[in-house]
Amino acid sequence: MKIAYLDITDWSVSVGGRHYTGRLTVDGFPTVEVSRPLTAKETLELNKHDNYISYEPGDFSRKYDSEEQLISSAGQMFHKHYKGIILRGCGLPSEVLVWSPELHEYVHHMNLLYTEIERLGGFWFHPPTVKITDGLIKVWMDLLDRIKLL
Repeated sequence: MKIAYLDITDWSVSVGGRHYTGRLTVDGFPTVEVSRPLTAKETLELNKHDNYISYEPGDFSRKYDSEEQLISSAGQMFHKHYKGIILRGCGLPSEVLVWSPELHEYVHHMNLLYTEIERLGGFWFHPPTVKITDGLIKVWMDLLDRIKLL
């Protein structure tokens, strides 16, 4: 199974307007920009506001209106070629965003562990919880190693 990392960037273009882009890195392969084809409706709207570039349906865009759309598109790109999981960002442990169906049980446990690690303060040194957090991180990493071997 492959492990991939999705680096998500968001920015505001106007009050209430926010866009998301993502870079997907699969272990052992170059990083790619997550992209999607533009719809006819989107190209009409874009062409109203841009006098220098003419957009056509099917042209690719790296901009997404929501994080969920970006994650879904990254999952589709990933699953065309691989089985495995996509993790948020590059830090470990992290949230599992997308997974192959046969990994559901592993992912369920990994995301529960991740939520608890974050609740306890994450990687930062908090004397009352550091041993508990270290133990949870070790279990999360062991689950990741098992997935790599499948």
